[in-house]
Amino acid sequence: MSVSPSSSSRRHRARRGQGEALRGEILAAARELLAETGNQDAVSVRAVAQRVGVTTPSIYLHFKDKDDLLDAVCADVFESLAVALETANAEAAGPFERLIALGRAYIGFARAKPEHYRMAFMVVGPPKNVDQLLLGDRCFGLVLQAVDECTQAGIFPPDPNGPLPTGIQLWAMAHGLASLMITKPWLPWGSVDDLVERSLRTAASGCALGGASGLSLAELGEHLAHLEVP
Repeated sequence: MSVSPSSSSRRHRARRGQGEALRGEILAAARELLAETGNQDAVSVRAVAQRVGVTTPSIYLHFKDKDDLLDAVCADVFESLAVALETANAEAAGPFERLIALGRAYIGFARAKPEHYRMAFMVVGPPKNVDQLLLGDRCFGLVLQAVDECTQAGIFPPDPNGPLPTGIQLWAMAHGLASLMITKPWLPWGSVDDLVERSLRTAASGCALGGASGLSLAELGEHLAHLEVP
């Protein structure tokens, strides 16, 4: 008697201690479906169960619903992004260059994994915990640390509200460029690497001049000439 593909691929009950491994497979399957379809709606609990080879109730042993699963996928995306940013942060010398390196790595991650980036940063509505997770995540923490170090080094003017306003300003610029490159890949971007580098340095330099906005052109030129970037 032949066995249908669906029944042959179905798993047996997981042995004790295998639950965490299954949870990882479920997350991996959700990430794969998202990358393949480019559609968050296609990442249903049933589709993920079929991809892993388990029953749908097995998914609910690890995630209460689809939103909970997608929240976990977002957390996974942030973890991967954090590794990329931490690598870039460790390899750059000086706070200003670390800030540029972080932006470069951020945009590179978005372009390499556009659908994962789209779900984590470009979807309105659920998953409900993404914004809270993002602002408390170590990815954004690295940016705030670099901004604070630039301020301590005298590159950025002090802000009574701390590094958060400048951090959000720089993040908005990097996100805008990454989003355009993902959604409008046919635009005449030219050398993407050059464009990314110029854009990041222009934005960061603008933040450095934030405290000099009231200067005359002559005073501004003098300020620029004496600005040292460690």
